[in-house]
Amino acid sequence: MTLRLRDCGTNAPITGWISDGIQTFYTDANGQFIAVINDAYTGYIVSIGSSGYVGTNFHIDKANHAGTIQTVCLNPASSGSGPGGGGGGSGW
Repeated sequence: MTLRLRDCGTNAPITGWISDGIQTFYTDANGQFIAVINDAYTGYIVSIGSSGYVGTNFHIDKANHAGTIQTVCLNPASSGSGPGGGGGGSGW
C-alpha cells in the first residue's frame, strides 16, 4: 500500500509522518510512504501528520488496501485569533 499525503485545499504533495504510537515513519519528498501490509494489519490505526497541518488518523485494512494507493489530505492548521484560535498540532 502506498499512502500519499496531500494538502486538502491545493492537492499539493506534502511531506509528513506516519506513526503507530511505537514507530514513526516519514514520507518521501513527494509525500509518499510505501508500506508492506502483513496479516497483522487488519483494523490497524495510524496517526498521520505534517508540520503546520492538522493531523488525522487512518485505518489500515489488508483486505481493502493491499496493493493500492491511498490519498490522505491534511488541512492547514488555523492561526486564527480569539477564542478557540491558534492550533497547529497533531494532538501529540
